[in-house]
Amino acid sequence: MKRGYTIVPQEQRFMSKVEPDLNSGCWLWTGYLNKRGYGMFALSRAAMCLAHRASYKMFKGDPSGLQVCHTCDVRCCVNPDHLWLGTAADNSADAVKKGRMTGAKNTRSGDDSPTKKVTHEQVRFIREQIASGETYKGLARKMKMSATNITRIAKRKSWAHVE
Repeated sequence: MKRGYTIVPQEQRFMSKVEPDLNSGCWLWTGYLNKRGYGMFALSRAAMCLAHRASYKMFKGDPSGLQVCHTCDVRCCVNPDHLWLGTAADNSADAVKKGRMTGAKNTRSGDDSPTKKVTHEQVRFIREQIASGETYKGLARKMKMSATNITRIAKRKSWAHVE
C-alpha cells in the first residue's frame, strides 16, 4: 500500500454520506443525487449504483434482480428499515395505492402535473393571441417561451385537453 493512504471500509464510507432525520426516521443521503433525486454510491471504482440499493445490499443482503422500494417514499432515504424488495409491478402498485400515480402510467397532466410550465389560463391566452394574428415567434418572445412550445400549444399537440 502507498504511504499516506488509508482504506476506509465501505460501510463507513457509506454512512459518512448519511444524515438521520429524527422526525421521520429516514436516513437522508447527503452525497450525489441523480436527476430524479435518488442518491448514488460507488460500490467500487468502476461500479456506481443507487444509494438505497447499496444500503439494502450492505445491511440486509443482495436484492438479486428485484427492485428496492421505499416505504417512506423519500427518494434520498437509505434507511434499510424503510426499504423492501419487489418487482416493477409491485413498485407501481405501491405508487398507485399511495396516490403517486393514478394507474400503471402517471396520468397527471396540465395544472395537476408537477412539471408544468404554463397554466390553463396561459394556454387559453396563447390560443387567443395566435387566433388574432400574433406570430408564434413574437408571442414566444413576449412570454419568454420557445416558439416550439407556443406552436405545440396553439396546434393542440400539447395541452389538448384545454378548451
